[in-house]
Amino acid sequence: LVVLPPSIGQLGAELLTLIIRSNELTELPAGLFECSKLRVLDVGGNRLQQLGEEFHRLPELRELHANDNQLTALPASLEHCPGLTTLNVNTNQLAALPGFILGSRQSRLKVVNASSNCISTLGGSGSGSGGEVVVSLPLLESLDLQRNQLGGSVVVLWNCPLLTYVNLSETRLAVCPVVADCARLSRLHLSNNRLTSFDFPRTQRQYCPHPGL
Repeated sequence: LVVLPPSIGQLGAELLTLIIRSNELTELPAGLFECSKLRVLDVGGNRLQQLGEEFHRLPELRELHANDNQLTALPASLEHCPGLTTLNVNTNQLAALPGFILGSRQSRLKVVNASSNCISTLGGSGSGSGGEVVVSLPLLESLDLQRNQLGGSVVVLWNCPLLTYVNLSETRLAVCPVVADCARLSRLHLSNNRLTSFDFPRTQRQYCPHPGL
């Protein structure tokens, strides 16, 4: 399938799940965003270079799977999907993850998989700047950023009480991530990086990026 017909919008509020993996789609039709009750959208394994900027019209979206495409950026309109719990964008050409993905205390995200991209920027800090990147999502359980280009960034995993799995392997990290108030973290993958030491605080008292929160 090369083109998803615009007439899909005629399904409107009846369409709850759309799985259209492993085709040859290069774009998503505007009609798709008329399906206002859509909860699961799976467009993995296509040839998409962008997802469109109308995700604010899908307020019920819970899962977005757009892995194995050719995406270079994520749409800002995803910020207006308040119920999004799963974001799978691995194996694309993303250079950055916007701040609202990893740092919103109102986020419902449980699973973020952005592995195998070209990500050097998380929430505005560049890999070469040595900037601090704070990941603080109250419901996050799994974070996979392996095979990216984080470089000199300082990754801070802060106040993610449900987080159990983090993969930062092969990201060129030179500084060990800070882990604070992530009591359930049981698997932390840091293989094949450029680390020279391994030392981090684990309590909010030792580390608080936003005093008073």
